[in-house]
Amino acid sequence: MFEPLLDSVQSAELLRIQPKTLQRMARNGEIAAVQIGKLWRFRASELDS
Repeated sequence: MFEPLLDSVQSAELLRIQPKTLQRMARNGEIAAVQIGKLWRFRASELDS
């Protein structure tokens, strides 16, 4: 099933952290993410777990 991807701002709001912190965590592999060009995208189901 297709799950829409969230951008950094939407994901950061869910986790109640700053978008830059979320992006740093994605770069370090602490949070599962997909990088498309310069943009990071996140699955809500991955953030929830």
